[in-house]
Amino acid sequence: MFRPLTKYEIDCRVATCNGNGVTLLLYKDARVDQNILDETFGIFGWQRSHQLIDGSLYCTVSVRNPETGEWIHKQDVGKESNAEKEKGQASDSFKRACFNLGIGRELYTAPFIWIPKELVTIKKDNKGKDTTNDRFSVRSITIEGGKIVQLEIQSDTRKCVVYTYGTKKQNNAPAQNEQANVQNQQKQAPAKTPEEIEAEKARIQKEKEEAAKKALEAIDNDKIIQLKKMLFAYKFKEDNLLAYYHLKKLEQMTNAQHADFAKKWKILVKQWGGITEIKKGA
Repeated sequence: MFRPLTKYEIDCRVATCNGNGVTLLLYKDARVDQNILDETFGIFGWQRSHQLIDGSLYCTVSVRNPETGEWIHKQDVGKESNAEKEKGQASDSFKRACFNLGIGRELYTAPFIWIPKELVTIKKDNKGKDTTNDRFSVRSITIEGGKIVQLEIQSDTRKCVVYTYGTKKQNNAPAQNEQANVQNQQKQAPAKTPEEIEAEKARIQKEKEEAAKKALEAIDNDKIIQLKKMLFAYKFKEDNLLAYYHLKKLEQMTNAQHADFAKKWKILVKQWGGITEIKKGA
């Protein structure tokens, strides 16, 4: 009944943090539920109510069956938030009741999301506990049969992908042309055996996993030298570059961050007071 959530409707929250890294949870907020209920049933096709039972706040979400006019009810209890007790309970109970209806239930199939310490800035709070201020978001997600089969998490703080799961599907816009090409190729070449097809899939998957792993590795010495030459030639400070990607030294920059900088270096260097063009003879 309900469509899957999009990447824009899913938020990332740090669940645990220690000296080795952090774990993340995927979640939706109450506004996403409200929008999907409006989209599915219309503003007159659903309603919510709250009841206090044994000191706990429950929410009942009711939706009208468009074919029979019958009202269907789902209820769940909420937990207090760290900010506002009553508002937090009301919002949480509403979101849980919407989960019972089926909105965003695919989030329960999310894989274990671990971000190692090399890709997140971890510090001690005033009580001596490990914490982080880094922010994360969903870069891409694929949901099939109510399950998450592909996921990419990016660090909004470091501007790079820090977690990958599954294989991202290619854009199938020119599907008809591709099908025609496949048919032509099949006429010209012998058909592959099931074993050969599986081997090809495994090879492609391995290449993609290696590429994702490479993106998270630190840049090599040649790229470090290249960056230092840019610092001198385009007259911007290394501190600006390190601060932008939350690094302590250039050697910590990942290949993904380097690729990101290569795409927008002119904009950033200009913001940092550098130059973007070198005059001949200068």
